Amino acid sequence: MIRLLFFRYSCECEPGFTGSHCETDINECASNPCANGGRCIDLINGFRCDCPRGYYDARCLSDVDECASNPCVNGGTCEDGVNQFICHCLPGYGGKRCEADIDECGSNPCQHGGTCNDHLNGYSCKCLAGYAGTNCETNIDDCANNPCQNGGSCIDLVNDYKCVCELPHTGRNCEDKLDPCSPNKYEYFIVSSFRHNCWIGPLPRNPNIGKLTINTDGTTKVVKNL
Repeated sequence: MIRLLFFRYSCECEPGFTGSHCETDINECASNPCANGGRCIDLINGFRCDCPRGYYDARCLSDVDECASNPCVNGGTCEDGVNQFICHCLPGYGGKRCEADIDECGSNPCQHGGTCNDHLNGYSCKCLAGYAGTNCETNIDDCANNPCQNGGSCIDLVNDYKCVCELPHTGRNCEDKLDPCSPNKYEYFIVSSFRHNCWIGPLPRNPNIGKLTINTDGTTKVVKNL
């Protein structure tokens, strides 16, 4: 609109324009109205903010709540961030949304051939015979109940044991006593205690010295000096 004033005029500009002839579009972006990195687009008598991801509203002041949709499952807790969220998972769960059951068997914790069974926030091992413990790490002591009789020594094996018997005893648990005159020709001699008629070889010169011998193939072998 033009107003005449004593042979002069002045222009009353529409909103958004300035200058003596309203020739200049006012730059509403000059004051940097868009926050958080938003890009300002100048309009006629206004502006528009092009907000970065994660922000919204006329000036990009509001942070989008990425937790509003409840993205965390299996009891996970959501923490809102800028254009992102973080799920804090309960023990036993993992993944961006706590959607994965963590495989506690992945590290192969079961030893000595044990089988691992995965559980929620844990595992269990099914051990082979002869082993025990959380990870099947312990060889069960099969000698613990002292199975070897008559002074025999027990050697622990895997799910088994072996008795080393003191002569004249034999058997799995040293429960049997050898007959020195039996047909299988086990023979022994102890001086100053007793002597069997099946003793082969000369008597020792010193009556306080004894020898333990065994004969299985026609030859006599000294197995112990007494």
